[in-house]
Amino acid sequence: TDLIATPRLNLAARDWSAAYYAALGGYGIDVAAAFSMELQHGDPSPEAGIAQMGPAGDPILLPTPALQTNFSSVSLAFWKQVYADMAAVQASVGLTPYLQFGEVQWWYFANDGLGTNYSGMPYYDAWNQSQFQSQYGHAMAVIPQHTVDPAGYPDEVAYLPAVIGNFTTAIMDYVRESYPSCRFEVLYPTDVNQTAWNRAVNYPQAAWTPTALTCLKT
Repeated sequence: TDLIATPRLNLAARDWSAAYYAALGGYGIDVAAAFSMELQHGDPSPEAGIAQMGPAGDPILLPTPALQTNFSSVSLAFWKQVYADMAAVQASVGLTPYLQFGEVQWWYFANDGLGTNYSGMPYYDAWNQSQFQSQYGHAMAVIPQHTVDPAGYPDEVAYLPAVIGNFTTAIMDYVRESYPSCRFEVLYPTDVNQTAWNRAVNYPQAAWTPTALTCLKT
């Protein structure tokens, strides 16, 4: 994946989407386009700086296959343009842009769901650790599993969802500079957020409000 190409979406993706959306629009069917944090061809290296990583620096590679991207400034710059590209496609066929943050959250487990274990939960990319250290004056605790008690990690519980909220707010603000009427929604999967820990770190209540979002899907 080319992190700096503009537009980020290649011509085939743009043309296919535009034709599909135009057809749906012709039937009076509204359209929402969703992006998650996954990139099939994402660069997992520390140098690229876009991977969610376990405590040992192991990238969160999923069996879809995909890399789970992080919330760093490098990742944010990439995803802002992706969302803006799709808003442009929707607007080009006469639709009011409508974009979904599809499972835009921290990866939910210390494993990939098919037997491969990570060194812990996925909060330990260099950018995220640096931001936490700067804000709280100490290193982030090692979170081994998604079943830990949130009460034992008050700083992490305050910090981690705010990172998601800042990320989605920045994307919405960026897209609305060009498309002020663009609508946004969030997909919040309750199945993978069943534990108290995941509910605490994957739902930024201050950012995901009725004022900011057209719809919250669960």
